[in-house]
Amino acid sequence: MLIITTNVFAAPTNTVITSGIYDTQLDVAAIGAPNAFGYNGNWEIIKKPPLYDVDENIIAYCYDMKNVSYNNHDDYKTAYVVINATN
Repeated sequence: MLIITTNVFAAPTNTVITSGIYDTQLDVAAIGAPNAFGYNGNWEIIKKPPLYDVDENIIAYCYDMKNVSYNNHDDYKTAYVVINATN
């Protein structure tokens, strides 16, 4: 098993993406990630705080999402997807 780690931290953000509006290809990849792993539904990105390295460069985004396929808004599923922002 190979595990690679790096020092990162999240900064608070008020970024909210309404369902169906995606700013980047990273957003499109994030919205499809839960379905790719068998967690089917219609996912909405709630926020995407950036993750920084020790030099304060953005290296990834942590997408906080909820499944809006449920009728009862109190009974929805959540997902968190981290996508690298660098090559």
